[in-house]
Amino acid sequence: MAALVALPVAPSVGRTRLDPRPMSPIEPMVSWVVRSRSSVAPAAVGPADVVVLSGCDATRLSRAVALTAAGLRVVAVGSIQAARAALVPGVGCLVVDRRAPDGDALALVDELYRTEGAPSVVVVTTHESERERVESLVAGAEDVVPPQISARELVARVRRLAAPPPSTPCRREPPRLTVGRVTIDQDRRSVRVDGTEVALSPTQYQILVSLVVERGRAITVRALFDRCWDTHQDQASCAVRTQITRLRRALRGAVEISCVRGEGYRLAAAEG
Repeated sequence: MAALVALPVAPSVGRTRLDPRPMSPIEPMVSWVVRSRSSVAPAAVGPADVVVLSGCDATRLSRAVALTAAGLRVVAVGSIQAARAALVPGVGCLVVDRRAPDGDALALVDELYRTEGAPSVVVVTTHESERERVESLVAGAEDVVPPQISARELVARVRRLAAPPPSTPCRREPPRLTVGRVTIDQDRRSVRVDGTEVALSPTQYQILVSLVVERGRAITVRALFDRCWDTHQDQASCAVRTQITRLRRALRGAVEISCVRGEGYRLAAAEG
């Protein structure tokens, strides 16, 4: 069973000998994290599944405990600098408060987007602020959630991004799809252009598969959003447009993804 690992517990932290109440199993961990701003060190058995970045000790702890209880290996940090150190190859997801003690975490999100093999990102930002949600999506976040998100919902969203299921929404399609110079292996969830694997985010992969399956026919923005995102936001068109732009860039012209006015997007093999 996965656990929140390598948590140093100061002997002086906790109940006094005069306190008759029993100590809960996680109380030493709670006491230490609330008193300390350093990170929860990763296990020696391999990279964490999730890195949690929050400047609030109690928030950082509650998210880490919820994700750990779901079977994920978690590293919790309190600064952007510590998050950079914790994001080693193999980490599947970063859950980040946009307002970090050492700056705006969108700079880190944008940096990760430009890094091949980087983890998916869930940004926690003010739910009422449309501007912040859009900025987070444009910077490269896969999901944007409000601070009041429940532990259950956060776990569901993170598990989808940290370890996406092997199946795809196009379950009746053959395991290997080919269009033009692009080959998709649905069993491995990999995409190759001219035989060379390209790095796509889970959302970009889902968009590509949906377009390839419907090749020759346009898919509306709302249909793409419903198939490829598991959240409902007012800025569906902005989110889809941003990911389509990045998908085109990643595929380097191997296919043509065209915008059909009034209908949506359509995919075709590139000429030549």
